Amino acid sequence: MAIPRLLTQAEVADILGVSVRTVENWRERCVGPDYVRLVGSVRYTEQAIEAYIAQRTVSTPPRRW
Repeated sequence: MAIPRLLTQAEVADILGVSVRTVENWRERCVGPDYVRLVGSVRYTEQAIEAYIAQRTVSTPPRRW
């Protein structure tokens, strides 16, 4: 089993273009990406961030003229 790279809240915030506080708020409200709780810290896998983005991707329907 390969150990995934674990991202910090700051790295996730940078990837998603939001503040660290927004990432914290999402976690507190259970609406953000899945996370890993380690002793005294929270980390995110790259796969969790990719899944979070994929789940929120909206396809724009073609225009009908």
